[in-house]
Amino acid sequence: MLLQIAIGPVSIFIFNLAMTKGVWHALSGVSGVVLGDAFFIVLAIIGIGALIDRSPKVKGWMAYLGGIILVLFGLKMSIDAVQLKEAVGLTDHAFAKALFLTVSSPLTIVFWGGVFSSKIVEAHLKRYQLYLFGFGAVLSTALCQSAIAVCGTVFKQFLPPIIQMRLNVVVGVVLIVFGVRSIVKQYRLACDQS
Repeated sequence: MLLQIAIGPVSIFIFNLAMTKGVWHALSGVSGVVLGDAFFIVLAIIGIGALIDRSPKVKGWMAYLGGIILVLFGLKMSIDAVQLKEAVGLTDHAFAKALFLTVSSPLTIVFWGGVFSSKIVEAHLKRYQLYLFGFGAVLSTALCQSAIAVCGTVFKQFLPPIIQMRLNVVVGVVLIVFGVRSIVKQYRLACDQS
């Protein structure tokens, strides 16, 4: 459960989804996040995370792609809010958008690969214990993201629509910042390695 404390772009997306579209849309998005994390957890158990971590080129391209996707998501949210469209035109398919946002993050597979590698080394986990640990990680994703969705729905009750629209712009800008930071960080890393 402690692994889920870090708030990233996916959590911000779910929170905003709950505020703008309600808890059911947000929970649909949560199911996409859970499926994406489950996919990466299975890959991490298999060992793909360790392989990607050893290949700077693959990791680099994944960082660029993830950053570009975050920037595009952020731009879409901000533009829709400024044009006074219904917030987050993305929410028509909350499940697919959240799944895509989760899977597009290169840090997710590296993160889960690192978690499982360290668990294997530190705790000498057997295969079935790794699967139990993975199930617990997926369950904690579901619980934490659902709690974020509920919090977004609760906050919606206290905020007037104009503030909600402004928050959409802020969330869009935050996603853009996350994306640009990922791209810049990868670019600097690539420059340092050359």
